Order: sequence, then C-alpha cells, then structure tokens
Amino acid sequence: MRPDSGPCRGRRRTAGRFAVSIAGVALAATALAGSPPESALPTWSLEAAAFVFTSGASGNSDLWLQRGPGGPAENLTANPAQDHVASWFPDGSRIAFQTTRDGQREVYVMAVDGSGLRNLTDHPAHDLLPDVSPDGSGIVFFSDRGIEHGPREMPGNLYLVASAGGEPERLTREPLSSTFGADFSPDGRSLLFAREFGETIDLVLLDLATLEERRLPGTSAAEYGGRVSPDGRRVAFHAAEESGEARIVVMNLDGSERLELTRGAQHYGPQWSPDGRLLMFTGAPLGATRFDLMTVPSGGGEVLPLVATDQDERSGSWSPAG
Repeated sequence: MRPDSGPCRGRRRTAGRFAVSIAGVALAATALAGSPPESALPTWSLEAAAFVFTSGASGNSDLWLQRGPGGPAENLTANPAQDHVASWFPDGSRIAFQTTRDGQREVYVMAVDGSGLRNLTDHPAHDLLPDVSPDGSGIVFFSDRGIEHGPREMPGNLYLVASAGGEPERLTREPLSSTFGADFSPDGRSLLFAREFGETIDLVLLDLATLEERRLPGTSAAEYGGRVSPDGRRVAFHAAEESGEARIVVMNLDGSERLELTRGAQHYGPQWSPDGRLLMFTGAPLGATRFDLMTVPSGGGEVLPLVATDQDERSGSWSPAG
C-alpha cells in the first residue's frame, strides 16, 4: 500500500538498518539541551487552536485551515492537484506539504497565506510525507527514488533536505516497505518512524548524535504513525489489526504505561496538541471509507469530533504557534 493512500493495517516486507547523515543541515540537536519542562509549554486553547487538514470539500484533495471546533475553514491550496499532509514550521508562518502539481508527488513549501510557493524536492520520483525539524532548518521526507515497485506498494527511503533547498541526504540504507513518515523529537535529537521486524511492524527511535537505534516495545499489531509528545517523554501511534480495527495508543518511550485510548473503529495518525493534553486523529467506523477528524485526551477520555462533515477529512496537523 502506498504510504499516503490511507490507513495501513496489514503486515510487512523487508526492513533495514537505519543510518543518518546530516551534513549541511543544522538541526536543533546541538542547540537544545533537553525536553522542556511542562511549565515551559505554551498556553494553548482548543477553541482558538489553528490546524491544517486534508479535505475533499472542493471536489479534490486540498489543504484547509481552521481555528477551533466548528470554526470556518479556509482552502489554503485551491488547486486541481492532490494536496496532502501538511507539516508546520515552528513559528507557524509556513507549511511543508506533498502535492501532485508536477504529476508525481513532490514536497512543496509555502506561507500560510499562500505566498512563497516553492517546489522543494523537484525530482521525477515520488517525494512525500514531509516533517519539519524543530528549528525549521531541515525537512525529512519519504521517497521511492531509485526503487522499482508495483502500483500498490511504495517502498522507499527517508531523506533529509535543508528547508532552504539543496540536495537531499538519504538517511536509510535499506528501503522501508511502507510508512506513515518520520517524526522529529521536540529537541531535534531523534527521529521516530515505523519499520518491519520479520512479520511485525514496530516503532524505531533513532538517536541522531550516536546513530544508535532503539526498537520500541510493540505487540502483534502493526504500529505506525508514531509522534513524540511535546515534553519528549511519550509517544502516540496507531496499532492496526488485520481485521481493520486501528486503535490510538499512548505509552512512555520505554514502553511502560501503555494506554489504549480508542477501540472498535478505524483510528489513525495521532497528532499531539502543543500542550500535550489532546490528540487529534483521523477516524471512521469499521468498514467506512469516509473519515473525519477527531480528538481524545492524551490521558484517556471521551472521543469528540473536530471536523465532521459529509466530506472526507483526514491528516490534521496543529499549528505550534497556537
């Protein structure tokens, strides 16, 4: 299954050892001493929070900006191409996203007001699933460059490119068969992503300073879409079963205090709120093909709709600037 084609629920192909080269891109790893204390996290309110998501409300896939539950949504891209998966720059003024404006998938960057649109990757291969580094200097993305594959699968590697542009650095030595992309830790020192281990898919945390990787404790489910909490202590992800069920799960980085926040539905791609108290995710009942955006408290609680219309909405991303 293609990495951006929707929920991944099955098993596996090949996996490889993770190596990284970050020459030419200054990451926050050398600038930040560690995770911020909870008191240092910004004041955040769901009612005023800005977020970007993918919707088919315009007749094709565009990126939309909304503030708070039920607020009016603004079409940011309004283009006949398919625009997906936005990642915010740390000051909230720009986003990186994937688009088919050039035929294949590319990673573009633009200001939230639509200005400064730029093709960052500009390559004949498919480049997708961008994630902006905490200091905004680099962007990690997934690409099938140099890899032959069939129409329903897209193996590829993770690459790192300077947000100002330039030649990307390949990060993985062997292809990943499928992914929901990679996520920087808040201090910029690690990357979190999913990879295969035989017949299972688990999350891997890569230390960018030592190049040591650590497999996070998992289960028999395919565990994708990992995101590190704003305080750097926990991870949220979805655990997908062959039955089609996918649950939102939170646990500590050492695998302890594993908490399943949802059950009995298709719930994918959790995203932490800037204060770490809420998770936004893509969800639908079992068997449904139209998805909505939902929220659940990160410590457990009621699942509530965030954007729920007669259109398909998914892949939400909170603005770090509130």
